[in-house]
Amino acid sequence: MNAVVADLETQLSQSTSHPQRLGVLHRLYLTLCKTDLLRAREVAQTAVLEFSPQLEPLQKAVAWLDWGDCHLRLGELEQAREIMNGALRLSRGASYALGEAQALGALAQIAQAQNDLPQALEYRQSALGILAQIKTGPLVIHDPLSFGMQVRSLEASLVEGIAAAQEAFGNYPEAAKYALRGLNLRRELADHAEQSQGLTLLGRLYLEMGEYGGAIRVYEESLELAQRGGNASAEAGALLNLGTAYSRLGRHDQALVRQQEALNLAQARGLQGLQAKALEQLGQTQVILGNPTQALEWLRRGRQLYRQLGSRVGEGRVLLQLGLALQQLGELSEAVETLQQAQGAAEGLGLRQLKLEAHQALSRVYESAFNPAEALRHLRIAVELERTQFQERQSAQTSSLLSSFALEQARQQSEDANQRNLELAAVIEQLEQANERLRESDVDKSRLLEELRSRSAELERLARQDSLTRLNNRRYLEEHLAREFAASRRYRYPLTVALMDIDHFKQINDRFSHPVGDDVLRVVAVILAAGCRGTDFAARYGGEEFALVLTQTDPAGAWTACERIRQQIEGYAWADLHPGLTVTVSFGLCGDPDLAHHEKLLAVADAELYAAKRAGRNRVHPLPH
Repeated sequence: MNAVVADLETQLSQSTSHPQRLGVLHRLYLTLCKTDLLRAREVAQTAVLEFSPQLEPLQKAVAWLDWGDCHLRLGELEQAREIMNGALRLSRGASYALGEAQALGALAQIAQAQNDLPQALEYRQSALGILAQIKTGPLVIHDPLSFGMQVRSLEASLVEGIAAAQEAFGNYPEAAKYALRGLNLRRELADHAEQSQGLTLLGRLYLEMGEYGGAIRVYEESLELAQRGGNASAEAGALLNLGTAYSRLGRHDQALVRQQEALNLAQARGLQGLQAKALEQLGQTQVILGNPTQALEWLRRGRQLYRQLGSRVGEGRVLLQLGLALQQLGELSEAVETLQQAQGAAEGLGLRQLKLEAHQALSRVYESAFNPAEALRHLRIAVELERTQFQERQSAQTSSLLSSFALEQARQQSEDANQRNLELAAVIEQLEQANERLRESDVDKSRLLEELRSRSAELERLARQDSLTRLNNRRYLEEHLAREFAASRRYRYPLTVALMDIDHFKQINDRFSHPVGDDVLRVVAVILAAGCRGTDFAARYGGEEFALVLTQTDPAGAWTACERIRQQIEGYAWADLHPGLTVTVSFGLCGDPDLAHHEKLLAVADAELYAAKRAGRNRVHPLPH
């Protein structure tokens, strides 16, 4: 028992009133939840069950928030959701705005863990709305001394949760935007550990995008901040993140060094949760290196520690790695039994990714054991799980992506038309006024001509946007592609052009009507624009053809980006626009730096697009080398 816990236990034994005891229990829970979840659960349960009848609504809300948070940390999602809904009702009844936002944030974590990303986003947006109102109006403040920090820290967590959801959608530019916003909020707290935590999400985004060098730089900065602030927990977490990045980069020896450093630090400071995680990662790295004997030693210690902590989620992950290590040793029967335990844990906790990986591993083990029937059965389950997850992820992504589009489509079209009419009418009126003034006097001719040129430039700008899809038009594409091509030649960075065509678009118009075809063009344009990074741009090339210019991207990277967009378009719920409607697209790519000019890029991309059509459509051509 560390000194802080011992001091709080002493305070608890000396407390007499119920509110005083509850305050000590609350602080004791916040301390224990980082090191001893089982003891933390006892404390939270004591606050709820023993003191609840004597507590005011506000005090009950605080106790229930701790109780629900503990179940969430233990991976008991259904119990956590029920308790957090109770905490939400109590907080609202007590006008406890911060507690209401905390409950919504926890419910968002539960929804995201259960793969309900739209619901998670809705909870977080509601919580952020509450935090935005906290600065105005009378509020009940549970802890005035730390209230401002609590609000800012919670806001950062909510924003980073939105970033994590966008990351799950594969919408990395949007995820990065929210991650940077969260990091800025944490920097305002002037707390090194908070800033270190904020950098963790940015590092993970770098990993997901394959920018391993960038991830290492971010994690090293995170480590430096944690060390500067003297926060052992943040330092151990940063070391583990660095280990993950080095492992992804294939530098497993360096990964082991960082993971061992994290383990030593966690052991020295009594950080059992991080100690278990370090043991898990050390075992996983040894599995990757093909050292199953060493892996088993780390993993068994990690499993035992996770059990002591009551972390069923951590134990389930370790069981998966144990099964893989046992397979490498040729202990196939024991490997099957262990992987089945991992599968059972995943099903019980609703951990769908772990369940998928367990079935994949079982398929490989049965294949090694020359049991093709069982290998095929588990493989089919894994394929179906992966397909379901992919469809749900794409559906959630496009639902989130297009929600504003669906709500504002008519208004935007009306505003576009009205705005253009107003601008044109204003220009015409100004032209008429200018002509009248010219007839009256020659004194201001030069000034009026300059005014006419300025208004003509405005009309020119309006002429560069496609009115139906709101994308850039072909004229814009030609001008900007020429500049990007010249810059790529001068500074020697890769540039890839993609041409995309909606498959069988004429049949869509003929079968479902031209208005439906227009809606298809708009939706495809939204998905295409969302797939662009800040430096890329999309344009309507003509009819049902679109162009995508990917700067500083080689053909292999462009193929990955376009394949993601192709899958999103294919997986979109087109039947919501019209029953029986399905839409697919084909891509042609060109990133040859040795071509004479930018027009050749478009010509070669167009030839590759036709090759994709000849090969059966609904594909990105050519395949990466």
